[in-house]
This record gives sequence, structure tokens and C-alpha cells, in this order.
Amino acid sequence: MEPLFIELTRILTEQGQIIKEQLKASQTQNLALRRLDTESLGAAVTRLDELTEQMSEQDRLRELVQRKLESALNLRQDATVIEMLPKASLEIIFKLKELTRIIKKDMRQLDELNGINNLLTKRALQVNEGLLELLKSGGRKQTYQNSGELKQNDRPNAVLNKTV
Repeated sequence: MEPLFIELTRILTEQGQIIKEQLKASQTQNLALRRLDTESLGAAVTRLDELTEQMSEQDRLRELVQRKLESALNLRQDATVIEMLPKASLEIIFKLKELTRIIKKDMRQLDELNGINNLLTKRALQVNEGLLELLKSGGRKQTYQNSGELKQNDRPNAVLNKTV
């Protein structure tokens, strides 16, 4: 049983490293979105895709080891690492508790950063949509009159602010 706990520790350590790399790539993505740097953005997204594949593989391996541990420890299926700890050695218990704490903290940071990146991406798409509409309409817009009717404004009322 001890070798299974050691293997689980190794896999969780690897997953923790992958999450740290995902954080770095998400930070790069965030900076690229803020600077409108499409080249860096593409590289960050590619890196995130690679890391997601690595994480999926490690997660598959972790699940296999956990299933073996569940069987060996007579635990219910889908038991958490914390539920397995009482059967591990003291050294493994401390190591696994620390790993799960760090992984949870890093995952919270990654979720927050991904939420911000999602908002930045949506905002960039809204700005692009507005610019495309401006270019398509030639700056002419329909406006509501006091009577509630739409009136075509014949003069271009839009000016592109080049400082944005």
C-alpha cells in the first residue's frame, strides 16, 4: 500500500507543477489581452492547451492510483485523498496534506485569473464588434427623435479616437 501512496504523492506533485505553469501562462495571457498583443496571446493559449493535455494525463493516472487505494483500503468509490490519509504513514500524511493545500490555493488563483481573462476577452470582442459596426455604417447612425421615430443621421457623427 505504501508504494501506492508514494505514487499518488508523485502524481500530485506533478499536477501541482503543471498548475503553477498554467498560472504563468494565464498571467501571460492576461498581459497580452491588456496590451492587445495577439502574438503573445496566441503563444499563451497554445501553452495553456499543452498544459491542459498534460494535466488530463496526470489526472487519469491519479484516478487509477486512487481506485487501487480505495480497493486496498476498503473505501467507497471516489473517496478523497483526505479520506485515505488515516491509512498512510505520518510522513506521507504531512506531504499529501501540504500538496492538497497548495493545489487548492493555486487552483483558486487560476480560477480567478481565468475569470478576469474571460471578461477581458469578452470586452475586446465587444470593442471589435463596435469598431466593425462603425466601419460598416460609415459613421452614420439612426437616432431616436422626440416623437419616438427613427431618423437617419446623414452626417457622420463618429470619430475614431486613435488614443484608445
